[in-house]
Amino acid sequence: MKSQPSSRRKFLQKAALVTAGITVFSSSKTAANVFNSASPYPHYNPFTSQKTDLRTPLTTAPSVKVNGILLDKVTNLPVANAKVEVWHVSPGSKKVRHRAHFYTDALGNYSFVTDMPNKTELGSPRIYFRFSSGASIEQTQLVIGAADAYIDQNHWARQNKFNPKVLPRMTKPLGKRTVSFTNVI
Repeated sequence: MKSQPSSRRKFLQKAALVTAGITVFSSSKTAANVFNSASPYPHYNPFTSQKTDLRTPLTTAPSVKVNGILLDKVTNLPVANAKVEVWHVSPGSKKVRHRAHFYTDALGNYSFVTDMPNKTELGSPRIYFRFSSGASIEQTQLVIGAADAYIDQNHWARQNKFNPKVLPRMTKPLGKRTVSFTNVI
C-alpha cells in the first residue's frame, strides 16, 4: 500500500512537467511568429518598455520631440487608449536600441521625445510606428529630413483622403526639433 502514494506523486510530477513543457513550447512558437510577421518594417520587437522618453542619458546627441493625435478612419474622432509602438536606429550606430511603447490619452493625443535617429540603409533618419486599437493596426514610418519631416509613399496612398491632417509638420523653436504627426487607424 505504501507504493501507491509514491506512484501518484510521480504521476502528478510528470503530468506537471508535460503541461509546463507544452505551455513553454506554445509560447515560444507564438513569440517567433510575432517577430517574423508582425511588421513590414525592420527591427520590430513587441517586447518593449513603456516610456515616452527614449533619450540616452548623458548624451549630447540632438533630440526630436514627436507629438500627434490618432484618429478613427471611419468617424474621424480621436482614438483613446490606443497602443503606440516606436523604434529607430540609434544615433552613431546601425543598431536599434531606441524602442518603446505608450498609449494615447482620452483625446487620442500622444507625445514622446527621443534622440535624433541615425540614417538607415534607405537614407534619411526614420522613426517607425505601429498603432493598434482593438483589431485595427496601422504601421508607418516618419522620415526626418534636414528641414522637414515626411511620411512614406504607402502611408500617403492609404490615408490621403485625410489630407492635410496626415502630413507631418516640423518646427525648430530655439533649435529643438518638434514634429507633429497625426495618424488614422
